Amino acid sequence: MSNSTGISKKSLDELTPEEKGKLLASIGSRRKNRPLDPITVAEILSHTPSNQELGKRLGVTSRMVGMFKSLLSLPENIKPYVRSGKISIDKAVRIASLKDNLSKGLLAEAIANEVFGSLTADIIKQVTPLKNRNEDISIEDCIKMVLKSKPIVDNRYILVTSVEKSLTEVLNLKARNQGTSFSEILKDILEQSLPNSECLLSIAVHNGTILLTLNLDGWQALRQKSHGLEVPLDELVETLARQWVEIGDCE
Repeated sequence: MSNSTGISKKSLDELTPEEKGKLLASIGSRRKNRPLDPITVAEILSHTPSNQELGKRLGVTSRMVGMFKSLLSLPENIKPYVRSGKISIDKAVRIASLKDNLSKGLLAEAIANEVFGSLTADIIKQVTPLKNRNEDISIEDCIKMVLKSKPIVDNRYILVTSVEKSLTEVLNLKARNQGTSFSEILKDILEQSLPNSECLLSIAVHNGTILLTLNLDGWQALRQKSHGLEVPLDELVETLARQWVEIGDCE
C-alpha cells in the first residue's frame, strides 16, 4: 500500500481525478494492493464532517465512512501497523472501539507481534466488548478469557470447483506479470466477497481442480454471493474470476 502525506491533507473537493480514483479504489476493497492505506483514507475523509454526505458522494454507506474515520482514534504508535497492513482494517476498527488508549495499544501490540498466537477477527470481535463492559479487567486477561472459551474444534467447509482452461491461462499470465501466483490471484478475488481475510483458510490447486477450505462465515458469504449472482455455487469462483478480469481490462 502506498501512502502520500500530501493527499492525506486534502479534502475530497481538493483531490485531483487521479487522487479521487485512488481513494475510491481504497474504500470497500479487501485486496492487499489498495492504492492508499486505511489511515490515509481516514485522514482524507476526516475533512468532511458528515458521514452521510461522504457516503452519498462516494457511493458507500455512512457506516463504512464511520469505520474508516474511527481509525484516527488509534494511538500514533499503532497507526503504522495499520498503514503497513500488519493489522487488518477489520481488526483495527475493533481496536478503535476500545474506550482507553492503553488497551488499544496493548491489543494492537498483541495482534501485530502475535503475543497470544494468531488472533483472528472473530476473537477480536469478542475481546473488545468484553473489555468495554469490564473496565477493571486487563486487555490481556480479556484475551485469555476469550481464548479459553473458544471451541477447540472449528467447522471447516470444503468447496470443490474449477476455472475454465482459457480463463486459467489469463489468470496465470496476470499472476506472472504481478510477480505472484495463481492461488494468490484467486485469494485476492475471493476475499472481495468475504467478510474478512480469516474466512478463507486455504486454497489448493491440482490438475485444474480448485479446493477451497472456508470457515462458516466464509461458506455462508459465498453461498449468499452465488444466490445474488444467480449462479451455482460450484461455478461462483469462475464467475468472480471472469468479472475480475473484465473489470481489469476496462481500466
